[in-house]
Amino acid sequence: GDLDIIDSEVYVVTLDIDLPMKPGGQIELLYSRQDTRLELKNYPSGEKEDLFDMVVEYYQIGGLQTASLPNPMIKPFGVFTLGAIRFLPKDSAYEDEWKFAITLGFGVKIFPSDRIGIRLQGNLLMPIMTTGGGLWCGGGGCAVGISSATAIIQGNVMAGLIIKLGR
Repeated sequence: GDLDIIDSEVYVVTLDIDLPMKPGGQIELLYSRQDTRLELKNYPSGEKEDLFDMVVEYYQIGGLQTASLPNPMIKPFGVFTLGAIRFLPKDSAYEDEWKFAITLGFGVKIFPSDRIGIRLQGNLLMPIMTTGGGLWCGGGGCAVGISSATAIIQGNVMAGLIIKLGR
């Protein structure tokens, strides 16, 4: 069957730190939490079965790059982060599970004032569920291969408040 993480609210806190040597560049630290439940859709019947309540947490670090527009109030951006995801069942019969994860997002920051703004963003969140590697040698030399895959791709659309600290 198929496992489904049921749609629910996601709470996100980000900290963006300006990179003085790269105009428009920032380091982004991200934490997100989703209280949800896991559901199983059985095959071939299509019946759905609630498995358990759980928390999905992302712990990420990466880079954010804004684009310059003639209007300084509007700043489109792209962001890429990597780090970990934690699947935490609320039922003590199950243990939590940590996986490597990446996120990719695009959005816009709108600043009606110097210190307060609005952030609108869409993300793809991708836990890496399997990894593999190999080493091959033959008459022509040796080669190394590394691969990874995800069976879960989450998407979210966010709106948030920006509070600029410092200069």
